[in-house]
Amino acid sequence: RRACRAILGGGFVAAMAAEDPPPTMLRFQPFASDVNMSFFQEFAARKLDQYRLSDEARPITGSFTGAGGKLIVERSSFAVDAATAAAASCAVPGALQNMNTVADFKAMDKNAFMAAMAENLWADIKSGAAVSDPTLLLKFGVISYADLKRHHFVYWFAFPALVSPTPFRLARPAELLRSFLSPGRYASLQA
Repeated sequence: RRACRAILGGGFVAAMAAEDPPPTMLRFQPFASDVNMSFFQEFAARKLDQYRLSDEARPITGSFTGAGGKLIVERSSFAVDAATAAAASCAVPGALQNMNTVADFKAMDKNAFMAAMAENLWADIKSGAAVSDPTLLLKFGVISYADLKRHHFVYWFAFPALVSPTPFRLARPAELLRSFLSPGRYASLQA
């Protein structure tokens, strides 16, 4: 969890040039996804052998490695066990919902999908669960359509976030991770 907190704390704040004045408003870096081909291979095998025509959401796990802001999904994402994540990674819980037709994929209400994820996030905050386990603040969802005959996959990643009615302000100037982490710990986050 310490690695997750360091990655989350360091990955969100946008970089600024040396000549820029220190910002008073906290800025966030948008997330991006990176899908390894092994993810689709494992997904195709599970779709044929286990999921078949079921369109229920399945738990998966993604990971952040380093502070680049890219969520990676791969073959091990289906294990859902945080222990499968590499030591320098931050495991992130997610859900994969596969639609059986491209029409169903296009017709799915993506706003409702995001709203449901945001409600779960808000419930974790209100219950206090997110205070004891900050990793609950970061979740993701994937909606997909898989045409296994043509090996064609269509997918949409969702990263729910709560929006404050007023911008967040920095309580003190931002610090670089390397200024308060040991050189070894900082190097492990760069790998």
